[in-house]
Amino acid sequence: MQDRILSAYRKGKQTIALYQDSQNKAPGFQLNLNNFPNISIKSIDDIDIPNSLRACLSFQISKYYDHFALINAFNVLQSEIELMRNIYEIRENPFAVWLCDQGEWKISIVDDQVLCLKNSDETLFKCTYQWAIIIEKAVAKLLGNSYNQLNRYNRLYMQFDVVYFKLLIGQPITQIQMNRIEELRTLLEQKSSIFYIEVNYKQRNNAYVILSIKENQVELQAINQESICDAGVKQNDSKFLFSWNEFQQYPLFQVHLNKNSQIYTFTMQQPMERKLQFIEHTYIYNFQINKKDTYWISICQRDQNFNSLKQQQEIKYGLIRFLLFKNHKKSYQLISDTNDFNQNLYHRTELEKGKYTLLCQAEFYNLELLSQELQNQQKVLKLQIQGLKPPQNFDQSEQSEGKLKELMVAIIRQTSKANRQNIGKLQKEGFPQVQMTMDNTIGFMYIYYENHGDLHFEEYLQFNIHENLINYETQQMETFRKVSIPPKEYMLLLYKFDPRTLLQSPVIRFKCQVDFKIKPSVFEYIYFKQDVQFIEIQNLKIFIMENKKGVLLHFVNQSNNIRKVECELKLNNLLIVQNENLTLKDKIANFEMKSKSNYVILLNFQNPQEQKYNCEIKVNVQPRQ
Repeated sequence: MQDRILSAYRKGKQTIALYQDSQNKAPGFQLNLNNFPNISIKSIDDIDIPNSLRACLSFQISKYYDHFALINAFNVLQSEIELMRNIYEIRENPFAVWLCDQGEWKISIVDDQVLCLKNSDETLFKCTYQWAIIIEKAVAKLLGNSYNQLNRYNRLYMQFDVVYFKLLIGQPITQIQMNRIEELRTLLEQKSSIFYIEVNYKQRNNAYVILSIKENQVELQAINQESICDAGVKQNDSKFLFSWNEFQQYPLFQVHLNKNSQIYTFTMQQPMERKLQFIEHTYIYNFQINKKDTYWISICQRDQNFNSLKQQQEIKYGLIRFLLFKNHKKSYQLISDTNDFNQNLYHRTELEKGKYTLLCQAEFYNLELLSQELQNQQKVLKLQIQGLKPPQNFDQSEQSEGKLKELMVAIIRQTSKANRQNIGKLQKEGFPQVQMTMDNTIGFMYIYYENHGDLHFEEYLQFNIHENLINYETQQMETFRKVSIPPKEYMLLLYKFDPRTLLQSPVIRFKCQVDFKIKPSVFEYIYFKQDVQFIEIQNLKIFIMENKKGVLLHFVNQSNNIRKVECELKLNNLLIVQNENLTLKDKIANFEMKSKSNYVILLNFQNPQEQKYNCEIKVNVQPRQ
C-alpha cells in the first residue's frame, strides 16, 4: 500500500502545475475577503506551524472554521493514521492527501492556501500543527465541496460527521449501547476499535475519546482543557474522568479498526425500477461466504449537487435501505438488524460459511431539480464489503419481482407474531381455515392472509387512520380495500413508511387503524356450518341446510368439466324458488354447472306457520356431451 501511495503521490506532483480547482473553474481562486474583513489567506509556508501529524491539543475554533465537530474528528482519529504520517512528513510541496472513499483510496491534491484570523497586524491560526488544515481541505474536495464555500454550510455539518470519519480512515462508525462497564473494559483491551462519546457542551458537539477504565470511572481525552465538561474530574493533558452513571447519559460510538481486513467495492447495476410518486430502484444480489468472519457492509448515497454555488441549504434526493438474508434450502432467514431509510447505511455482522442474499432498495425524489447528468450520478450506488477475505462475486441473476415478494414473505413469517384476535374473529365468523396476521416490521406494515380452505374468501378493509403510510405497489394510500383470496392461496397486503416524510422529520413513525368487515357469500356460510349435511356424487358435493325460510341446497362442482345435473324433488310444505338457468318441469330441476363452480337452489316454506315439512332428493349427474 505504501509503494502504491508513493507512486500516485509522485504522479500528483508532476501534474500539480496543470491542476485547476474543478469546483472553481479557475486556478488561484480566492475567497472574496471584502465579505470577511477579519480573515486573510496565507500560505502554510508563511506561517510558523510545524509539519507533523501529531495530535494538536491547542487547536481552537476560528471564525472561519466554524465546525467544531470536524476538529473533534481529527482528535479522535489522529492516532490511527500512521500510513498517512509516513508519507506526509517526508513530502515536499504540493500537498497531497490519501483518503478512503467507501473502500476506494483516492489522492486529493490541495493547494497550501489557508484562511487565518487577523488580529491587528498579527496573523493567527491557533493550531500547533498543520495536518488538520490540509486534511480538512482534502475532505472538502472529496465530498465535492468548494473549500472556500465550506462556511456557507456550517449549519449542515453535523449531518456529515460520520462521512468525515469514514473518509479519513475508511472504516464505518456505529452507535452502540453498553450496559456494563466490564463490557467496555473488555472491548478496550482488544484494541480493535476507537470508542468515543458525544457531549453537547458550550454549544458545541464535542467528541471525547475513551482511553481506559479506572476503577468505576471512564478516562476520556478532550481536544483541549477548555473542552472538558464541568461534570468531569479534570486531569493533565486534557484528560478527565466520568463516573459510569454520568458516562451512560451520552451516546456511545464505535470506530471499528480491522487493520488486516480487505475491501471489495463495486457499483450496483441494472436495478428493477418503478416510477410512480417517486423513483424506486431495487437490487437483489446472491453471494457466497467461504470463511466465517466479521464483515462490514455499507451502501452510501451522497448529494451530488452539494458543490453548487447557488445551493444555500441541504437538499435530500433520496434514501436507501438494505436487508441481509441467510439462504437455506427452501427458505430465507433475515439476519440483519434494522437498516432502514438513511443516506449512509453500515452493517456489521458475523457471517458463517454459506450462501447469502442482499436486498437493497433506493428511493429518489427531488431529481427534477437537477440536470440529466446529475440525475444519473445521483442514482449511482456503490456497495462495499470489508473482511479478512471478502467475496468478490455478487450474482444478480435471480433478481425479479417474484424473488422480492418471496423475500418479503420470508421476513413476515420470521419476524411477526400472529394477531390472535383477528384469527379468532375469522374462526368465530365461520372461517377456521383462513389465517390472517397484521403487524409491522422494519418500516413496513402488512396484512397477510393464508387461505387453507377449499373455497373463496372475501372481506373488506376500512383504513380509519393511516399516518405516514403508503401502499407499496401504488406509492399512494387508499381508505378502502377489498380482499379476495382463492382456495389454497395466500395474499400479502404490503404498506410502507412514506420516505418523503423524512424530509420534514428524521423519525420513522407511522400509525394505522383498520376495520375488518367480513361479508361471506352464501357458499362460505354453508360450507362452514357445522350442522350441514352433504352427499357426494361424481365429484359433485351437495350440501343440505335448514334455515328460517326453508331448506337450502348447495351444489359444488369439484371437477374440471362441465356437469349436467338433474334433481327429482319430492316436497311437502316446500316450494322451489325459481333460479337463474334452472329448468323446472314436474318437480324435476335441470341445470348445468361450470368447472369449479357453485350453484344454489332455495326451497321456501309453502306455509310458514306449519312446522312440519319433508324433502326427498334424487340426483343424477352427467358430463355435458
